[in-house]
Amino acid sequence: MVEAGPVGDARVVKFTFRYTVSGEWIETRMDLEGIELPRQWSIAFELSDLPNPGERQRARKLWDLYEQFGGEAELEEPCDDPVEFLDHIEEWIAAEKERIDYEDHHRREAEHQRELVAQEFDRAMQQWIEAKGSDRMKAARARGYKVAGSYARARAREEIPGAWVDTSGRAIFRERVDPSSEALELEDAFERFAKLQDLELRTRIVWLVEPPTGLAELYEDVDFDEEAFDGGGWEFKQQEAILITDYLGRYEAFLMVDHNARAPLDEEGD
Repeated sequence: MVEAGPVGDARVVKFTFRYTVSGEWIETRMDLEGIELPRQWSIAFELSDLPNPGERQRARKLWDLYEQFGGEAELEEPCDDPVEFLDHIEEWIAAEKERIDYEDHHRREAEHQRELVAQEFDRAMQQWIEAKGSDRMKAARARGYKVAGSYARARAREEIPGAWVDTSGRAIFRERVDPSSEALELEDAFERFAKLQDLELRTRIVWLVEPPTGLAELYEDVDFDEEAFDGGGWEFKQQEAILITDYLGRYEAFLMVDHNARAPLDEEGD
């Protein structure tokens, strides 16, 4: 005689979904009842509470997806009907998927754009080094060493003389309020100089809080203005500068209004 059956007892399948309700609904109930209800709500139901196999299958699929997408749906107001609630969750999951796909698309586009910018930077660097780079820079480049920083500084001495290229991104600055006449005149002169070289550079007068790469390490034999520095002669003092944005598509550069605090026009070894 054949006997077949389950091993153990049948299990009731029950789901508990957590969700939040809108702030507008909370405020409306507060006005009506004088109490503030919590924003976190839940609904619990058994599969047998659903009217047909199709709804039960939908509930099982939506439960897995809801957990996968983080389970943070917001409803306009509480819901105590399982089928209606599943409709809301289905809409929320579809919207979340669309949002994630949109963000992924833009992230891939941004990564692609960064790759193109990096390739263009590398191509321009190679051309410039071949045409104008020092023997040292050419040799280092040919042997696979990183020379982007020294390339940027060397090129800047030609294109934006006196400016510090912040190759390590250490500078901190804020918007300059009511810039001095010296700063305005320098910005105007620099823009005319850049135009003569057919350089498309964007500038802005800023208040430099922390110095860019190189400025804090002025050589002892540089003739600097003591008033541009605090006691001891080497601690940087906040001051005006012309910010040159997106230099070579990668760096910020700073032309100090105080001419004694500008970058040297040549550098030993290049």
